[in-house]
Amino acid sequence: MTMLRALFPARSFAPLLRSRPVSVFGQFSAKRFYVKNNESQKKQRDNAAKERKLSVEDKTAPNVDEPITTYPEKKFDRAVWVYGCVLATLGGLLGLYKGYRYWSENTISLVYAGRGSGFDGDLDNQFQFPLSAASHYFNRSDNRLKEAKKFEGKYPTSVIPQLLLAQIYMQQGDLDASQAHLDQAHSFLEKYAKENECFSKLFPIVSVYKQDFPMAMKEVKEGRIWCVEGRVRTNRFQQGIIGQSSIVKLADNSLVIINPLTFTPEIVQEINSLGNVVALFSPATFHTAGLLDSTKHWPDAQVYTSIMKEKDLESLRSLKKPRIDLSGSANEFCNELVSIPLTSVGTNEIMVYDPSSRALIGPCEMIVRNTLFNDEKTVEDVGAAIGLGLFRGSYTQEYCPPNSNFMYVCKAHQLDKILVELYQFKVDTFILGHGGIVESTAEEFLKPNLHWIKYCGLKQDLKWHYSNAALF
Repeated sequence: MTMLRALFPARSFAPLLRSRPVSVFGQFSAKRFYVKNNESQKKQRDNAAKERKLSVEDKTAPNVDEPITTYPEKKFDRAVWVYGCVLATLGGLLGLYKGYRYWSENTISLVYAGRGSGFDGDLDNQFQFPLSAASHYFNRSDNRLKEAKKFEGKYPTSVIPQLLLAQIYMQQGDLDASQAHLDQAHSFLEKYAKENECFSKLFPIVSVYKQDFPMAMKEVKEGRIWCVEGRVRTNRFQQGIIGQSSIVKLADNSLVIINPLTFTPEIVQEINSLGNVVALFSPATFHTAGLLDSTKHWPDAQVYTSIMKEKDLESLRSLKKPRIDLSGSANEFCNELVSIPLTSVGTNEIMVYDPSSRALIGPCEMIVRNTLFNDEKTVEDVGAAIGLGLFRGSYTQEYCPPNSNFMYVCKAHQLDKILVELYQFKVDTFILGHGGIVESTAEEFLKPNLHWIKYCGLKQDLKWHYSNAALF
């Protein structure tokens, strides 16, 4: 210690301590130093005032006229504020630019699910028509008549605005106006054939006045599974949307009906001839339309649903008998069937696997049969094909994912994990909820159609809702 004091005497640092700081950080230190001393001055004044008060009372006032040391107040350098404002502005602009790039750029198409972001432009070039932008008009559920009229004025010889107006008037209940625009679309297809040739797959379309469509039952797995395909009427689909019900005969000859429809008397009679119905199962949120009607035909059957919350059961408010919720983890259903919940999908969808026949009943919404492949196409079928991105020109397929998956898929990483596990099931037949029977393994059918799910996220969900004004 003595050696250090000899090498560095205290007086050698005195000039440094008395020197005026020149750096920005030195000025900060000086500021704190002077502020501290000003506080000390204030404290001295307060003590002096107290002593004066005591001197008046005790007549023994101490000497309070001692000089108080004052220090010049140091002004803060304005350059620091300028530098801070510049840095904050640059940071804000960079954040805005990054946010704009994030929301404006897409890695996948939001119209044609399963395709890249460049597919929209390629298809529009093929059509020589902005179909990717027009598709949103077919999905929107708000008042869009004014926008449709503007669209018609901009493309007066195209069939797309006429089909859009026909769909709007159909949903509003004005069948005469709807049929008039449908007839106009058919005439444009012939009159302006070259311009509308790429849309020929949308035609022919049945009259909007037709309400009766056939319903038939066929055997899919001998002695085990039968299917009934028919139309289900909803608020959105006045002529009905295709649905498919599966009837499974268990080992004790009892029957389980999955995804029940509003059956005709003839179909009810055919089902009763197969055995006694002991269970009715609605596998997804939007598939409860025929459940109430089926409980009237089979009042003793146990009701199963996939819906977790009572607020989702608007269509089942009048259901008086208790139901069993199968939306939890995978479990045996009716002892012989296995339920597979897609817990990360907003429709609360549950697929049912039959190990004995290797049939998978589902999915209902993740993959659908293209409505353009129906035996009889309605205006609403064509509107759904355009709005949900099922119509893809020369790339149109019979089975593909609708863009509504962006609304349904909540946790893509969880769904991707479920699909990987599902690939291990020994499946050779798919029975889809919206019609269609596909003979394929799980991996061969699901993987090409749902490989893009892992790219879904909050951005795609919000952008899809914004573009389609919250469909359904």
